[in-house]
Amino acid sequence: MKKIIGRWYLIIPAGFILFAALVFGIFGESSIISVHDNLDLFMAQFQMLKNTDSFFAHGVDVPFLGGVSRDNLPSELSVYTLLFTLMPSYFAYVAGYLLKIVIAIVSCVLLGKDFCGQQYGKYRPIVYMTGFCYGILNVFPAFGIPFASIPLVVYLVRRICKAPALKWYVALLCYPLVSYFSYFGLFILAYMAVSFLWIWIKERKCPVRLLLGILALGVGCVICEYRLFGVMLFSDQETIRSTMEAGSFGAGEIIRTIGEVFAGGMFHAESMHKYLVMPVCLIYFLYLNASYIKNKNAAGIFRDVFNLLMLVLVFNSVVYGIYYWEGFRGLVEMICPPLTGWQFNRTVFFSPFVWYAAFFLVLKRMYDQEKRWLRYGANALTMLAALIIILSGTRYNDLYQTCQAKAYELLRGKRSNNLSFEEFYSTELFEKAKEEIGYCGQWSAAYGFHPAILEYNDIATVDGYLGFYEQYYKESFRKVIAPALERVPESRDYFDTWGARAYLYSGTEPSIVMAVRDYTVTDHNIYIDTDAFKAIGGRYIFSRIELSNAGEAGLSLVGTYTDESSPYTLYVYQTISRYQTKEHSNLTFEEMRELAYDRDKLDEDLASLKELAERAQESGSADEQERVLALYEAVMEEITKAVTCHCIAQITYYQNVFDGENGSYQEETLEDSIDMQDAAYSVLALVCQSPYRDAMETVLESAVVDALAQYEEMTDEEKELYLKENSLEQEYEQAAQEDYTISYQGEEWNFERFQIEGGSLERDAYIDVYQALYREKNSVLGEIYLELLRLRTDKAAGEGYEDFAQYAYNEMYVRDYTVDEALDLFGEIRRKVVPEVRDMEELYQSLDTTPLFALPTTTAMERFAAVSPYLEEIDPELMQTFDYMDEYQLYDMDPGAGKAEIGFTLKLPYYNDAFIFDSPYSYYYDYTTAIHEFGHYNYMFHNMEDILMEQSNIDLCEIHSQGLEMLYHDYYDRILEGEAGELFRFMEVYQMAQNTIQAALISELEIEIYQNPDMTLKEINELYLKLSRKYGIYYDSSMEELYSWVDISHIFTSPCYYIGYSTSAFTSLDLLTLSEKNRHEAVEKYMELTTLPTYAPYCSAIEYVGLRDIFEKGVPGRIMGEVALILEKSME
Repeated sequence: MKKIIGRWYLIIPAGFILFAALVFGIFGESSIISVHDNLDLFMAQFQMLKNTDSFFAHGVDVPFLGGVSRDNLPSELSVYTLLFTLMPSYFAYVAGYLLKIVIAIVSCVLLGKDFCGQQYGKYRPIVYMTGFCYGILNVFPAFGIPFASIPLVVYLVRRICKAPALKWYVALLCYPLVSYFSYFGLFILAYMAVSFLWIWIKERKCPVRLLLGILALGVGCVICEYRLFGVMLFSDQETIRSTMEAGSFGAGEIIRTIGEVFAGGMFHAESMHKYLVMPVCLIYFLYLNASYIKNKNAAGIFRDVFNLLMLVLVFNSVVYGIYYWEGFRGLVEMICPPLTGWQFNRTVFFSPFVWYAAFFLVLKRMYDQEKRWLRYGANALTMLAALIIILSGTRYNDLYQTCQAKAYELLRGKRSNNLSFEEFYSTELFEKAKEEIGYCGQWSAAYGFHPAILEYNDIATVDGYLGFYEQYYKESFRKVIAPALERVPESRDYFDTWGARAYLYSGTEPSIVMAVRDYTVTDHNIYIDTDAFKAIGGRYIFSRIELSNAGEAGLSLVGTYTDESSPYTLYVYQTISRYQTKEHSNLTFEEMRELAYDRDKLDEDLASLKELAERAQESGSADEQERVLALYEAVMEEITKAVTCHCIAQITYYQNVFDGENGSYQEETLEDSIDMQDAAYSVLALVCQSPYRDAMETVLESAVVDALAQYEEMTDEEKELYLKENSLEQEYEQAAQEDYTISYQGEEWNFERFQIEGGSLERDAYIDVYQALYREKNSVLGEIYLELLRLRTDKAAGEGYEDFAQYAYNEMYVRDYTVDEALDLFGEIRRKVVPEVRDMEELYQSLDTTPLFALPTTTAMERFAAVSPYLEEIDPELMQTFDYMDEYQLYDMDPGAGKAEIGFTLKLPYYNDAFIFDSPYSYYYDYTTAIHEFGHYNYMFHNMEDILMEQSNIDLCEIHSQGLEMLYHDYYDRILEGEAGELFRFMEVYQMAQNTIQAALISELEIEIYQNPDMTLKEINELYLKLSRKYGIYYDSSMEELYSWVDISHIFTSPCYYIGYSTSAFTSLDLLTLSEKNRHEAVEKYMELTTLPTYAPYCSAIEYVGLRDIFEKGVPGRIMGEVALILEKSME
């Protein structure tokens, strides 16, 4: 027994660890775990990483705060993080807590042995107990292990300096696994650097050992925190750190803060030194230095390590206080800009270790007196210190809070007001709600509780808590909560000067987010800008409060949910419309034709605007902001009119391409719109460079203002190229409409006769006539293309590109994939997709498709009448859009003399409307076109971008059309009756599958031509035949050239556009395969895609809604394999 009692310093820590493990193990998730900066932050993030399988992922966003880079979250190369990859979150948290204590004890024992040397055995009890006290400090839980490991790094540095060996350098290299750079690592390196300089100066010899230690630790930090370093050093995105304000204290406040943090620490680093450790240390400090003075040993004061530790404590406290002096903070940020917003006052995080190191020195010196009562007193002090920590009801003392709550429950017969881990996250409640509303990844927000609860429950959030995300998103989110911030100044200041908590705020109280059981609020209204909420993707609001103004806020209640395991009553609201509010013209196209623009008025307004900008530049003041903004609105209105007039002229021209007056007016409006936009943007560039920039940022996004400020006026040469290109495109459209005739065996053949009678010809005769007709057409249209090729090559060279393909992919369309990535995709298509589609082709060849081409002639109105009823079933908002389009007859899809053989939907920006144009084929495909073009119309009808923001985004926009075609898969056999309907259902999917190949073929053709712009027409024709065969398209072996590429109008009028038909076709087929598994989810993802802006690039947009990345190896083949199964099933 005496032996056991003699090991009291081991029994107490072991007993505590066992007790804590039993408490957390027995009570499990009903334990009370601290919320602040814990359950509301890291715990949810770790679970989110697990939910999304993103712990080790690269180049991905995680679904909170509208999509944040995985690199902004803790590295996976951390012991604490790894616990969460291996265990359920609750048990990982408990394991982290227990491991923290063990690491602290082990670290202190190692350091104690090194410090005490051969006399260590004498001090073993106080070494263990001091280490135990340090280990059970209830510090910031996510960084508990880094706190606990500080003695370890001190030990390693001491070993390197005293007895260097490879193992110590390796240990330092690995040390960041138990540390965290921005909270600890940077300071440790700084302390080591200061020590290095001090030793070098003092000993006049470079301390190489320490230098190598610094390098080893630095390399370890970079390796373990590679994500953080990548973001800090290589990202050019402005983050909220640039706008964070730490406050600016006066001298009195700084002094008071220094005193408070010295005496009491701060809550993230609570050392509980105030009640025992500090008094003991201060008493000893006075005694020690009085002794030095009494003995006239002034040098001893400066050499005593205890005084050094006390000096460090003062230094940490002074740094903490002086951080709030704005002048000093600004100096640090000026010297090292990457540290902008970084809290260098985190030196205070080292104070708990220093306090307990100083406490240990006092106890050690009590032992050194060789008096039993002092030894017992020292032992008693360690036990008392441990007891104070254990019984402190501090923020992060989960063990105390859990025991107190369970005792309260036992004695009072009811639960405490604090929520348990299980209750806080309420997973069963949220799973119930998600299942009932059919949740499938829609972006959501929390109201009345922390967004972390949604994150933990695998719900994508537009809100969240993070100290490092992009500033533009903070600005976008602020628009959502602006109505609440305007009403509550405290909330406004809190968000504007910090912004890490992007929450939905109350419009009457500073905070309504409380993790308590007894939850009441006085105001049941929500104060948000719902359009701004929808602009960042918001669809659902999960609320703890039943909203009294839901309808006024544009929200509808989807359901109310409770669960016996949860203290919450959960109200789920959905935006009434997924689209932002937009005013439309309520005019027919004929009425729109009356629109005119006034160049003279524009010139006058631009002259006034230019004068104001120049005057502001000279004076440095912006005194006439209202006038500048009024002139800006007038200028943009006139430009929008001009662009709209050109769109109307374009439609009118295509209605009869042989009407010279139409063509002239189309060219005139194009030239005017180019000149007017160029003139306007040149003047707006001056305005955005002037002191009026801030005024412009009240009506435009910062990125748009930046772009305008950098605008350079077009040269006459650039305008000439632009107009010449348009002229050649017009020439092509007219030449493509011509009737081409050839003579074969004494008979005249044209395309119309060949289409009717070609099938009756012998095989060789068929090939001869087909080739001869296209050779004739190719000889005319091909020459036009060669001119376009030369012109576009010159344009690309003028912009600094090697070839036009590179220029087009980078500049013309919103693409986040490169030419090389496109070529890799084409290779994947040839290897994996072509074989699948060829199998489909065999099935197609076995079908008699005659019924599809023998349909009665129909009008556009009749075709829309056939397809429109199913829009309501897909989504009611599609039907509402259709009703508007139909009411104002915003389409021309009937045949007409001289009408261009082309189909498109064109936006009419001045009217916030769009128009569908098509020249029908008089067979089943006309129904497809009706669906396809309506998909475009719906997007343009709702799209909120003005002409400054709108981009040409084929990859995304074609999903709006082709995706809708695939969602109609279940209705095609109802649109057309009988056998034609079944065939229609097959053909739509089969043609979409063919599109992936055909679009890849045309795109590869274009890339190769633009990369070799000196090709002759003959070489282009030979290349087209060669590529066609590579893509598995059969042509007779006698053929040496293939001429029919000239029928692809996009090659002439929209260069390098065609790949968008392949990317969008794959995604549309992905929607089809998803629809077969989960119709609701497929529709939701499609509709979400229709809400995205045109500047959302394809890959990012697809990732955003949760569809498959076709640039990932194997994905195109898998999609097509699933499609093949659907086709086989449909024809059974």
